Amino acid sequence: MTATSCADYASADPATQLKSVTRTSYDGQAWGAVPTRGLPTSTATPDGKGACCSVVVGTTYDPLGRPRKGDRPAQGRRRDPVHPR
Repeated sequence: MTATSCADYASADPATQLKSVTRTSYDGQAWGAVPTRGLPTSTATPDGKGACCSVVVGTTYDPLGRPRKGDRPAQGRRRDPVHPR
């Protein structure tokens, strides 16, 4: 979302007019690629200083699609326990 009209969205200055944005990539593919399984593997957000999509959080999954590991900038890697039902 930008602080501009819809017509001026493409030319918005990220440092002064960017309000929020989240880019989600699925199934280990590049942003914008068509998902195959629909598992979000990376999410990119602004850094709070005007740089668009520079903070990237990654997630990996087990073969059944349950989250296994996540990488968060400045927080390191976390491993989520998986509890079969």
